[in-house]
Amino acid sequence: GRFIRDGAYIDVPAGALSATANITVTVIDDGIPEVPGRKRVSLGYRFSPATLTFKRPATIAVPYLTDRVPKGVDPGTFDMRRNTSKDAYLALPGASVLPVGTVLTASSDRLGLFWATSPEQPAVSKVTLEPAEVFLRVNDTQQFNVTVTNLTCPLVAAGAVGFESMLKKPIEGSAPVSYTTI
Repeated sequence: GRFIRDGAYIDVPAGALSATANITVTVIDDGIPEVPGRKRVSLGYRFSPATLTFKRPATIAVPYLTDRVPKGVDPGTFDMRRNTSKDAYLALPGASVLPVGTVLTASSDRLGLFWATSPEQPAVSKVTLEPAEVFLRVNDTQQFNVTVTNLTCPLVAAGAVGFESMLKKPIEGSAPVSYTTI
């Protein structure tokens, strides 16, 4: 059956439990493990008892908070994390955003603490440098015009210039960048 609380739910399929179980959920916003390279975009939902496991995976759904999503990050890049005594912040496979609302679902074989994460910043799919190729000698300086586009696709390497290390975070649009050989 399905248990719903504060926008989150657990859907336990028939035959997943060998006996009747009481499941509770506690909503939290503190004490949730930080995931390197990810930003938490939901509250935490602790489904208990933590020792309960399923013969067939249950579907867990948690709502994400749009005001916590970094600008330009595609919800298709979100994942759901689970914290148990065995997993600090396991990424559950097959997480997906429901087509209606702001809810992320995933399957889990056990209860625990669940939350949604997104990349810390949008990915860059294309970096264009103009001029595309120049010859520089030691101590020469060249100005490039850089265009960063399509911030919601997987990262494409920026090439030998090392654009990623020159800017702290991606920018959208065009900007002049100077590069000096050493």
